[in-house]
This record gives sequence, structure tokens and C-alpha cells, in this order.
Amino acid sequence: MNRNSLSKLKLQLVNDREIIWEIPLSISEWVKEDLETEIDGIERELDSFSNIFEALKNQNRMRMLCSLIEDKNHTLNFTDFIEKFSMNPKLVRENVLKLYYVGLVDKPGRGEYRLTKKGQYCFMMINLTLKKILDSIDR
Repeated sequence: MNRNSLSKLKLQLVNDREIIWEIPLSISEWVKEDLETEIDGIERELDSFSNIFEALKNQNRMRMLCSLIEDKNHTLNFTDFIEKFSMNPKLVRENVLKLYYVGLVDKPGRGEYRLTKKGQYCFMMINLTLKKILDSIDR
């Protein structure tokens, strides 16, 4: 991929082959007023975004989310995390609570943690999408 085609990269949200949202990834491709409107929206949601990014910046929490995604039921219990990551219970509790408080996991039962839709979408969007974008611009 050459540099000129990289400036035309767009991110699309597609539902059943229908494009329901699309944004260019190059600032130069934006209409100034549209970009300003989007930036204003980010300003209003800054606390929420900051909390999500804070939860996702930790490697242990990212591994926990990966494990929840890989599990057939997207559910693991407290001891699963302890055994899988060789973490002490206090660290497991602190990390899983951060994920819980921002809505990335919920607690369907005592000692159980399940990936929420928000958790699934945030993980996929932030991690996998960012990886693909960075891979394409690093070529």
C-alpha cells in the first residue's frame, strides 16, 4: 500500500452489508465543521472514554478480557483468573473490579465474571481495529 492510498483510509461500521457509519482516518479528508462536531462530542464523553482506556491499559486486565473472549460462555470465575494468570487474589479482585466498574464485565453469580456487550465491542474496536490500522500504516 503506498502513502497516497493510506491517506484515503476509512473506518466503516457495517450492519448486514449496509454501511451505517463511515469516517476517514486522515484529518485532511474531513470537512472542518464535521471534525469540530466530533471533537466536541469527545469532550462531552471524556470521562467515560478515560475510564475505559484506564481499564484497558493494564496488561493483566487485557489478558483477562482475552480469556473471557476465548471462553465459550464468555464467563470465568475468580479462581479461573487466579490459576490462569498465577496472580494473587488481591490483584485479581482489583483488576476485575476495574473492568466491572466501567461496564466491561458483569457479575452473573457469586465469584463469576462475564464479558458484557460493551466489553466485547470495546475490546474488539480498540484492540483489534487499532492493530489492523497500525499494521496497514506501518507497511
